[in-house]
Amino acid sequence: MRCIESDVDNDGSYIIVKCEVRGQLYTLVNVYNHKLKTDVLDKITPYLQESAEGVLVIGGDFNTPLNPHLDRTSTTQNNQHASLQKCVERVTASLHLVDIWRRINPTEGEYTYYKKDSMSRLDYIFMQKESMWRVKACEILDPPEEYSDHKPVWLQLTSAPQSVSTSTETADMNKDKAKISLMSWNIHGLQTKVAYVTEEAENNKCDIVFLQETHIRPQDADVYDELKEWECYFSKYDSRKKGVAILIKKHDGFECTESDVDPDGSYIILKCVVRGQPYTLVNVYNHKLDTDVLDKLILYLQECAEGVLVIGGDFNTPLNPYMDRTSKTENIQQDKLRKCAEKFIASIDLVDVWRTINPTEIEYTYHKKNNMSRLDYIFMQEESMWRVKACKILETPEGHSDHKPVRLQLTSEPSNHGLPPMPFNDSIEASDDDNYHFFNVDYLIFATILARHLEKNFKEMTKQTLKNKWEIKDHLIMKKPSGGNLRLKWSLLEEAIKALEDPILDSIIFEKLLSESEPGLKQLRRGCPLTPVLLTLYCTHLASMVQKTYSLTFTEHST
Repeated sequence: MRCIESDVDNDGSYIIVKCEVRGQLYTLVNVYNHKLKTDVLDKITPYLQESAEGVLVIGGDFNTPLNPHLDRTSTTQNNQHASLQKCVERVTASLHLVDIWRRINPTEGEYTYYKKDSMSRLDYIFMQKESMWRVKACEILDPPEEYSDHKPVWLQLTSAPQSVSTSTETADMNKDKAKISLMSWNIHGLQTKVAYVTEEAENNKCDIVFLQETHIRPQDADVYDELKEWECYFSKYDSRKKGVAILIKKHDGFECTESDVDPDGSYIILKCVVRGQPYTLVNVYNHKLDTDVLDKLILYLQECAEGVLVIGGDFNTPLNPYMDRTSKTENIQQDKLRKCAEKFIASIDLVDVWRTINPTEIEYTYHKKNNMSRLDYIFMQEESMWRVKACKILETPEGHSDHKPVRLQLTSEPSNHGLPPMPFNDSIEASDDDNYHFFNVDYLIFATILARHLEKNFKEMTKQTLKNKWEIKDHLIMKKPSGGNLRLKWSLLEEAIKALEDPILDSIIFEKLLSESEPGLKQLRRGCPLTPVLLTLYCTHLASMVQKTYSLTFTEHST
């Protein structure tokens, strides 16, 4: 062990040590967040943002339960706890920290502090998301009671990637309880379709249902009589053009903590706890003439979203005009709404869940005569994508609605979609499972900066007519191996990058950055920040070639 630098708080609240342990650089922070001090964490945050090096580990007594529903036995509200909780949430968000014990034990109730009949979990160890792959174990220990009224928290790290998962019998028993199924559906009038909607929800084993265009007005109270087995949250609107609802199946594991209903019938925000997990649920109907609905939501969600954020609804625009609609005619109103949706997605770091799982698939949620579009989405933040078990566009009998429902299944266990509980670390080396890769921090930072610059320039380019200077030289366009990672023809991707005419975006950078799966093919890996924008650029390039030549053979191979 070699100490490089240390910083000790004059008031005795923290120590920061930069050191090297067995060849690995660490920044270690020990905190005692006194219940009467609300500025301790604010003092260390700027320092750590600027100066933390290596693996950041923050541990200590933070004097507040982060999850009032799981981390304490008392049901009495504690104002001091609430104030300190906000301080902790602020620093964890600023430094992208993860509560390690809770990540490994998402539904467990264990405590570190005991006082008479009151028990709480006040002691934590935090690490940044990109270092979570190092965690081998984290446990709350049981020493003799006479030593302290607190229990120690034990963390074990390793230099080899670990699968961070629960290992106790209790956790295995709680797996099914932690699963949540949600359905979002523009029902185009609920009044006469209540029985049909609830039947579809039951058939698809949905705990939560988002409905758009319910057309429920203040005088339509009789609808509630048919929904006695559901907790119901409706927006009521005088016009029959709008209206949204959130239905949650009644069970012991649900508690609503806060709700906000748009008076114009465009959205409902519901903060709740479902089976021990806090959620912020947002149901949106973005009417084709409304361009301010999402802007209203941005500020609220940036400040107030808690737990797992799930946003679903009808956004009335295809996000990718080349893949998400059949019509080739430009729609000015949809283009306006698309810009609103793109701003909304970027502002809250959202992911289009279905498209992330199905990057090259063509399916639609809206059908009108020969016009088909994907207008209905479920969004989540990238950091929660490891919870996604499945996301599908469902088939329902025609006649009830001109939209199809989208179903999302969540779990507390790591899935094959998006990020697992620990981020990737890359050398660039794949794990045994082709769906998972380990990216190092430097790679991720560079790829993220490059992706944002590429996206900005790509958007500027698409405002004008694409200058088509290319010809199709053969039929090999894209390969999709069984592992799920896309392989693109490098010569075509290189042409698309060069067409941006940006000196910063030198194609040589991408050639070195992207791994070559076989001669002439570059691999886009799941979890890499460059994958979505490069795929969009590639598909746009192909679309421009179709426009130029009027014919194209698209081949997809499974290898």
